[in-house]
Amino acid sequence: MATPRPRRTRAAHPCPDCDVLTPNQRMVLDAMTRAGKPIGAYGVIAELTAGGRRVMPPTVYRALDGLTRQKLVHRLESLNAYIVCSGHDHAHDSLFVICEQCGHAEEFADHESIARLTAQANALGFEIDSRMIELRGRCADCRRKQ
Repeated sequence: MATPRPRRTRAAHPCPDCDVLTPNQRMVLDAMTRAGKPIGAYGVIAELTAGGRRVMPPTVYRALDGLTRQKLVHRLESLNAYIVCSGHDHAHDSLFVICEQCGHAEEFADHESIARLTAQANALGFEIDSRMIELRGRCADCRRKQ
């Protein structure tokens, strides 16, 4: 007898092009949304087990991989963490500001800067595979507290 495929649900996300989500992807995306800040795979596991679920790392990593492919989450390389995409009004050429003190991160789009950087890379004969820029510093809240 064939194993039934997991039921999929539509993402409750403003992206009209995103695929449907497996139950595990939905569970991980919901946990990340509740966290409200960049979170690693083990942070997702802690969030889910606090809610009474038993979740294994491979399950979370597979869900994160699928969510990243669908561009619903971004991987912040410098933090080794993931963040929910802030919206789909950009071409996923992501720019982030990340606070070194509190860990807060914000995504924004700057199409002109991306175009200039791409043109410079192309002039050097460089083919870009992905575009993500992370700017690190201190957020306004942390600067005010000093």
